[in-house]
Amino acid sequence: MAEQQSNVENRDFEERLAIMHLDVMTALIGSLSMYPNSACSVPVTIAEVGHFADLCYQQLDWGWKIFRLFDWLAAYMARCHGLDSLSASQLQDAAIEAAASGKPFYLQQ
Repeated sequence: MAEQQSNVENRDFEERLAIMHLDVMTALIGSLSMYPNSACSVPVTIAEVGHFADLCYQQLDWGWKIFRLFDWLAAYMARCHGLDSLSASQLQDAAIEAAASGKPFYLQQ
């Protein structure tokens, strides 16, 4: 995968899109696989939410629109952790703010 990414600017658009998609999926799956199978019953910390949001953020606005990463993350948090009031826009705004300010991820209420 690293070899694929290192030469990404010389690739066709479709190949770059596939590499980006695989990169995001691998990062999210790797992070989520650290949890036990009963992870949905375990309370999630703000640091964990921030980590997942940062993985989504790294794909920037084009990736957000194409893959709807923050929508997926909000749905995951609602389904597995009961955070029904957490929206994709809240996650996206908090990830943007954390990246821009260099401060820790936090959610405004």
